[in-house]
Parts: sequence; C-alpha cells; structure tokens
Amino acid sequence: MTVRVGTSGWQYDDWRPAFYPEGMGTGRWLGHYVRQFPTVEVNATFYRLPTQRSVQRWHDTAPDRFRYAVKGSRYITHNLKLGDGTAEAVDRVVDAAAGLRTFLGIWLWQLPPNLHRDVGRLRDFVTVLPAGHQHAVEFRHASWFHDEVHGVLDEHGVAPVWLSDPELPAVCPVLSGPVYVRFHGSQGQRYHHRYSRDELVPWADRIRDAAEQERDVWVFFNNDVDAAAVDDARTMSELLPGVTIDW
Repeated sequence: MTVRVGTSGWQYDDWRPAFYPEGMGTGRWLGHYVRQFPTVEVNATFYRLPTQRSVQRWHDTAPDRFRYAVKGSRYITHNLKLGDGTAEAVDRVVDAAAGLRTFLGIWLWQLPPNLHRDVGRLRDFVTVLPAGHQHAVEFRHASWFHDEVHGVLDEHGVAPVWLSDPELPAVCPVLSGPVYVRFHGSQGQRYHHRYSRDELVPWADRIRDAAEQERDVWVFFNNDVDAAAVDDARTMSELLPGVTIDW
C-alpha cells in the first residue's frame, strides 16, 4: 500500500528558518526537501512550461523512490477551458516534463472556479490525456461534485481530487484510479490554516481505507504560509504508520 505525503511546492521564503536552515541558498532547497518527504507538487508548471534545464535538475536531485506530481498548465484549464486546442496543448505540456522519466508520478489538472459542470467537455479532456500516466482533476466549482462526473473519471481511471477547503465540499469517492488529496485550509482560512491533529485523524482514516483498496494515494498540503504545510504533512505521515512509503 503506497501513500505519499508532501507539500504543494517547496519554494517559499517564509519556510525559513522553520524548514530551510538560515544561510541555505535557494538552489539547495529542493535537495533539502527531497530528504524529508517522498513527493512534491511542482506548481511552477501551472504558470509556464519548464525549461529542459529545470526538468533535468529536478530529475537529478530526486532520490530513487521520490516522485513528482506535476501541475498541468493553466493555459489548458483556465485559458482554453478544456476547449479547442486542448489535445495539442496537452501534448506540449507532457513533452516538456518528459525528462523527469520515472520520477514523474502523477499529473494534476486544476480547473478554474468560473468553469461550471460540463460533462461532455470533461469527457473530451480525459480522453486526450496520455496513457501510461496517472492523472487527477481538481474542481473549483461545486457543480462538478456530481455522480455523472465521477462516472466519466472512473471510466478513464482519473482521480477526482479530494479537497479540504473552506469553500468547497469534501467529496471523497474511491474510483478505479489513484486517490489524490489536497489540503487548502479550513475555518475560512485558505492557505493560512494550521490543521490540528484531531482535524487530520478522519482524513487519515479515509486515506488508509483507500490504500487498503490497493489505490495509490497522493496527499499534498497547500497551506503553505509560515511552513504550516510542512508541519501538517509530517503529522499526517505520523497518522499513517505501516501505510506510508518506506524511506
């Protein structure tokens, strides 16, 4: 049973000195991070295509069992809104990250909050996602949390992102593919909230149940302010003894 727990990104100045020691240059941050966690979301790829040099550095820095979750381009999800030109754009984005090779664990595709449920558009999108990769789709409008949407994702082995978010429902189906969990915050505090152990226990139970159904589970904390994500990811790992990936 494989559960990987990490954070959404690693390049945050306010993680010093709580996580990155004083005097450690930013060029050494990823090397420090990969010794602490088994996975990370690469968020830079949401804003622009990565250079070959960056991808090679990410590849060369990762230890053998480390895996990256790569966030797909907002050009596809927010500009095209999964419409015309999506297939070609997906090919470009996937090709840009190909240098990660076996260190590429899963793709995250985050839809914008102003895109309402459109099952036909979603079906067309998941059909063009490349085989041989795991994929997860994060919905930011409540209309997408619907059985018909889950049916489309289930058919294609794509994960709907489970969300802990102050503005969206926590809907946690286990479908045919992987399970992907993102913690944005709670109690009206997106990105700032620090989770208590009691808040994380029921999530750990859901994650353990999914792992026992032989699903790969990816868990990321996006409450990055003041290194809250680091602390909460460590707590979640402690709540999953015997299940989390063995370092």
